[in-house]
Amino acid sequence: MSAAVETGPFAHLGEALSELQLPSTEAEEWRYSRVDGIDPSRFAAASAELDESTVTAVLAEVERLVGGVDGVPAALVVLADGVVVRSTVADDGVQVEAVDAQADPAVPDVFAAVNEHVTPSEIRVRILQHARPTAPVLVVSLAVGDDVLVAPRLRVELGADSEACVVELHRSLGAAASLVVPVTRLEVGRDA
Repeated sequence: MSAAVETGPFAHLGEALSELQLPSTEAEEWRYSRVDGIDPSRFAAASAELDESTVTAVLAEVERLVGGVDGVPAALVVLADGVVVRSTVADDGVQVEAVDAQADPAVPDVFAAVNEHVTPSEIRVRILQHARPTAPVLVVSLAVGDDVLVAPRLRVELGADSEACVVELHRSLGAAASLVVPVTRLEVGRDA
């Protein structure tokens, strides 16, 4: 994939985001979070359009973040506000592609529901059967805009008897807050 915009989020949130009922810190699983401080109406879905200067800035930041990593990653996927700006694969046992997102029959919480509503596609990283990449797969997701909602989706499929290290990094480049609601799904084959 090139630095051109290849996929991006839907911006059709309508009233859904402003009417979002967030969980409370009264619930045990959210007790130690800062979820009470989130004002969902503040955020708008990120644009699927990125100008060339934004893409250049994103790639420079990724180079700064991962440039010190020894060796070449098995694969590198870079997203800016949910839009793929670079995808490279250096290991024959790894495949990376943007695919239509699969609906989750049991959406675990309100943030996963927002992600499912906002993001029509997901990044699928497939580790082929018996593959054992010696370098990690890096997925870097950057929130570039201010007051944006970014909802990246990643699906990692490990084939039978495979092994891999997948590192997912989320970072904000904007000056203001962003609401990032990632969903990562793992599909693990036998003996993987």
